[in-house]
Amino acid sequence: SSVTVLLGDDIQKAIDRMNAEGGGVVQLVEGTYKPSTDINLKSDVSLVGIGQDITIIDFQNTAFQVRAVGTLASIMDNFSIKNLTIKDSDATKQVLYIQFADLWSVEDVTIKDGGTTGMIVGDARKFTISRCTLSSNGGSGLFISATNSRSIQHFQIISCFSSSNGINGFR
Repeated sequence: SSVTVLLGDDIQKAIDRMNAEGGGVVQLVEGTYKPSTDINLKSDVSLVGIGQDITIIDFQNTAFQVRAVGTLASIMDNFSIKNLTIKDSDATKQVLYIQFADLWSVEDVTIKDGGTTGMIVGDARKFTISRCTLSSNGGSGLFISATNSRSIQHFQIISCFSSSNGINGFR
């Protein structure tokens, strides 16, 4: 099942609806979305745009981000983010934050202009990040880490590009 979110509509409400229906695709249209809260992904829900720099989620230098965060006791799984640009979280947040999540992908996504690291992946397994651009973030473009709670295992990074980040491209 799927739901289309028009410009000005609530992305989180659509994600919550797909989650309540057991999963599906939240389809974003061409244009710029300007959310005023975090966007919290859910298991079995995909967030899909029309294309990089065509569908844009712009946090307008606020303390919000796209999040896909489970817990050690409740791992998030089976989600994807595709075909869009996510940008402009302020100096206190990453643009995209994924933790305690398995069996997911980020494909054809641009992550830019974050105040700190563009994308952080922690304590995750069995994931793919492909054809992504990470640029002009205050910290690293992509930072992958594990805690003492859970190791990072079985992942692929394919054809990704990083430039003009404040610390490292990939860490």
